Amino acid sequence: MDELTGAITMPFWKRKQKNKVRNFYKQQLKYEKNIKLLETPSYSRNNNWLNLVKVKSKKNIFSLIKKMKKNNIDIRPVWKPNHLQIPFKKYEQFKVISFEKNLKNVLCLPSSSSLKKNEVIRITNLLKKFLND
Repeated sequence: MDELTGAITMPFWKRKQKNKVRNFYKQQLKYEKNIKLLETPSYSRNNNWLNLVKVKSKKNIFSLIKKMKKNNIDIRPVWKPNHLQIPFKKYEQFKVISFEKNLKNVLCLPSSSSLKKNEVIRITNLLKKFLND
């Protein structure tokens, strides 16, 4: 199997683990007002490679990232779309109206297939604590 095929197809056991991690997050964030786990659109099937949350807070997202990093948790802002990145500015672009607004408050959570439930609980507890303090 070449690299590209390996990146596109995910073994069943790995997909199963990724689903477990997503369900752990779902369980932990189910009743949160300030953090919403983004759902898969009805027209697609998710391999749960990433878990994205939308943060509803006036607090600075970068201070949250910094605080999580101090606790050895790597969360990141969602990446900029290609048309906003300097090397790709001269290429074809599509106007995505809501993306710019969402770019500021969507984060990528740790999503490794090796994450355990207690690790997800730790991650979500720190997120909740920061956003609700």
